[in-house]
Amino acid sequence: MASGYNLTSHGGPAVRSNTQSRQPRCSGRPRRGHVAVRLELTDDSGFLALIDPDAYSGFVGPDWQLNRLFEVFHEHMARRAMLLWGTRPDGGCWTVEVSMAGVSPRGTREVWGTIRASQGRLCVTNYESLTMAAQFDDVALPEAHDADCVWNVEPGLYDCHIVQVSQEPRMWDRAASPDFCLRLYATAEPRRAWVRIPWVDECFYRYR
Repeated sequence: MASGYNLTSHGGPAVRSNTQSRQPRCSGRPRRGHVAVRLELTDDSGFLALIDPDAYSGFVGPDWQLNRLFEVFHEHMARRAMLLWGTRPDGGCWTVEVSMAGVSPRGTREVWGTIRASQGRLCVTNYESLTMAAQFDDVALPEAHDADCVWNVEPGLYDCHIVQVSQEPRMWDRAASPDFCLRLYATAEPRRAWVRIPWVDECFYRYR
C-alpha cells in the first residue's frame, strides 16, 4: 500500500475492547423531525462513511484482506447502501453535521451521492467500525455504543450533499463550524451510483 493512508491491511488479530476511544461519538441523538445534529467521529485511517445499517452486510472474514474489504465497500456503494469518502491520509477527530434542511455551506470540496434508507435509518461511521464488522460476523452496525449516530428518516432514496468545510480537523471544537456537512434531500431520481471513492489519491487504486 503506497497511498499514505493508515489502513489496517488485513483481519486478525484484532482484539475486542470496551474502550470507545476509536469509535464515533454523537453530541445529540438524531430523531425524525430534528433539523440537524452534530456528530463527533474519530478517524485513524482517512475515511468516513454514511451507510444504510439495515442493508449493509460488511462481514468478510476473520482474516480479511484489504482488496476484498474494498470490493465489499464498492459492492455496497453500487447498491446505494453506502457512501464512503476520503478525509485526509492522517485522519483526525472530525465534527460532522447531518441535516435535512437548509443550504449547504461553502467548503474546500464537495460531492453528491444517492443513498437508500431501506428501513428508515442512516448511520455515519468510520473505517475502524467498518473493519470490526468485516472481521466479526456477530458485529452489526451500528454497534450499541454507536446507536446515537443513527439518523432516522422516512424510507426511500436520498441525495446526499457532502461538503468538507475544513481540510484540517478542528478536534471537536464545539465553538467552531463542523468539519463536514451532510445534507439529505429525498429524491425519486437517484444519481449514478459511486464506482470510486471520492477524495482519495489515484495511487490508492493503483496499489491497493
